[in-house]
Amino acid sequence: LTRPFASILTPEYASPEQVQGGAVTTATDVYALGLVLHRLLCGVPAQPAQGLTDAETRRRVTEVAMTAPSRSVTDPRRARELRGDLDVIVTRAAAKDPQRRYGSPLEFADDLRRWLDGRPVHARPDGPGYRLRKFVRRHRAGVAAGSLAVLALLVGIGSTLWQAQAASRERDAARVAAEQSAQVTRFMVSLFQAADP
Repeated sequence: LTRPFASILTPEYASPEQVQGGAVTTATDVYALGLVLHRLLCGVPAQPAQGLTDAETRRRVTEVAMTAPSRSVTDPRRARELRGDLDVIVTRAAAKDPQRRYGSPLEFADDLRRWLDGRPVHARPDGPGYRLRKFVRRHRAGVAAGSLAVLALLVGIGSTLWQAQAASRERDAARVAAEQSAQVTRFMVSLFQAADP
């Protein structure tokens, strides 16, 4: 406690406002929870402070942005699992600016629940492609069944149109044959009428 950086805090989980001597608020708790989640997901602290001087620790906590969880792991498979929504959730919770963090631990927990349920998370910019991907992942069986039904419908429509064109060609061929037959019949009748005494 006699050191200059003698605030009562754990540097690996301290928020920038704590290190700078600011007020400890709910945003501070959200920041710490984000760092704890990062450690749970990656096995390494988001802002390691071991072996750093007080000035280096202060600079790291206040200025250096946290590395996303997917870039903090060495296993490529694990990095793929963390990439996307989890990266965004943890990064938002541990944003240096308190205004950019979740408003409360409940909001943070809600986004984590949404991620676990496969629903779109609030921390990510919303877009139709993102919502569609989430919907498809949540309802794979229904989407697959619906896709098969649409495919069957398209194949049925295509088959019906092909058969209609074939029937139309046969109808036209039959009309031509009937017209030729009628011409031959008229010709034959005219031959017999001309030979009639």
